[in-house]
Amino acid sequence: ADQRKGRCGRTGPGVCLRLYAEDDYLNREDFTRPEIQRANLADVILRMLFLHLGEPGSFPFIDPPAPRAVKDGYNLLWELGAIKMKDGNRSTASLTGRGKIMGHLPLDPRITRMIIEARDRNAVTEVTVIAAALSIADPRVRPADREKEADQAHEKFGGGGSDFLSFLNIWTECAKLPSQGRLRKFCKQNYLSFMRIREWRDIHEQIRSILDSQKGFKFHGFAAKTDNIHKSILSGNLRNLGLRKAKNIYQGAQDKEVMIFPGSVLFNKAGKWVMAAELIETSRLFARCVANIKVEWIEPLAGHLCKYSWGEPHWERKRGQVVAFE
Repeated sequence: ADQRKGRCGRTGPGVCLRLYAEDDYLNREDFTRPEIQRANLADVILRMLFLHLGEPGSFPFIDPPAPRAVKDGYNLLWELGAIKMKDGNRSTASLTGRGKIMGHLPLDPRITRMIIEARDRNAVTEVTVIAAALSIADPRVRPADREKEADQAHEKFGGGGSDFLSFLNIWTECAKLPSQGRLRKFCKQNYLSFMRIREWRDIHEQIRSILDSQKGFKFHGFAAKTDNIHKSILSGNLRNLGLRKAKNIYQGAQDKEVMIFPGSVLFNKAGKWVMAAELIETSRLFARCVANIKVEWIEPLAGHLCKYSWGEPHWERKRGQVVAFE
């Protein structure tokens, strides 16, 4: 803000008008906090473990991250199955086999986890397109004065109870256009961002070139089963599950209550269980980029995060033993 004010008087007297309260300005810090103190540290911790640089808490950072941020980074890597620890002790953390593969890929750990799962489910082509879309701002735009028209335009890309499949449909339609001019016109007609579509393509190309240098990541036409696509995405978004409480309102992890974002294809149509790519807090906590999931998908991917209990012990005559319900 001060730098911009200086531009007003660079060649002569000027006036600087600020469109926010003076209290807002006075309460700000002198400088923006370093990114390492604002961003999720899972990727940093993964790189440090992969390169054997020691525990982040003892590393001589110029601007040390907050202890809570370090803890959150470890928790995310553990959720993703990238690390193992003895009794939750961070000093004993080491990479799992999956974590070593993730260390080779210079991508966000959540995205990498999805791609690794997609490799095992023959869905790399589809999930790579979706992963690139999740790495940018949503290519679908909703102008404040034309939200209804935008939602109607986006409906044609919906299908299968999933915003993620909408990305695949948008990608397919854009790929049919023979020129930049046709693409620009298509984006304007369908409330899509031309610049974000271009960025999406660039990032997809980067991800694909990275995977081409790794073993086991095979690309093909769009032929993967929808369930396998969503299971792959779920593996990287286990903390963003939701169980329906009311219409569009879901009980999320860590006692969070979330609402389906109005721009989602699932708004007013979501099922009992959903997953989201991100949670955004504005007027309330919204789940953005959402898909319906089946509850039986969760435990195979999140067994290490589940709590188990047993009850109603009884005699099973055919097996000749006492059993219980888990």
